[in-house]
Amino acid sequence: MYSAKELIDQIRINPNLVGTKSVFCLKAFFDGWYFRKVPPVSEAYLEYKFQSWIEEKLEAGPHCTCSWARIICLVNQDEYDAFFHFFELFDRFYQEVDLQAYEEVPYSRVAPYDHYSIEALLEKLQTRTPMYIGHNTLTCLDSFLRGWYLRDPDGITDWHIMEGFESWLIAKNKFYPGPPSWQKIISYYSSNYSPGLFHFFEEYNEYIQTIKKQ
Repeated sequence: MYSAKELIDQIRINPNLVGTKSVFCLKAFFDGWYFRKVPPVSEAYLEYKFQSWIEEKLEAGPHCTCSWARIICLVNQDEYDAFFHFFELFDRFYQEVDLQAYEEVPYSRVAPYDHYSIEALLEKLQTRTPMYIGHNTLTCLDSFLRGWYLRDPDGITDWHIMEGFESWLIAKNKFYPGPPSWQKIISYYSSNYSPGLFHFFEEYNEYIQTIKKQ
């Protein structure tokens, strides 16, 4: 399992790990990675110290309620440029801030769900999706799930559900002309925003009911 710093270095080399090169998707990716909670990690600084550092360095103001992703986006042309600016800022942060206290304190808060089940995760996300993924888009949902998966791929008990869902969706939309991806198929027929998220869970629930009847 990667540490937060190692994962950032891997994403720097291969941005496709996140799915979409967007600072909001990057944050959703790490939200998913931290949300998993197990195996435990000892690097909570990306969730806590980095946020306050960004607020100070980019002069967000004392009453700022924006996420670090939103703040970085505000000083860039778009979320794509902000994605790459993140790595420059993180390097400065890592050099300037004493992270020892954050590295020594295990991040042990536990959410009430099965940390090894994608079905349990999606059931939880369905209740208040934007609260968990940060930005109300299909691409952020995709990135959140990627981060959650990479926390411990070998420990997931039912990832075959997502693989089966994607195959089922491809077969159902046989005339779709683009890349074979659940996120791109749903975006093509719906939208990347709220309607697309609603459509995702509609299709996913239909798939779950279908396999339970078999």
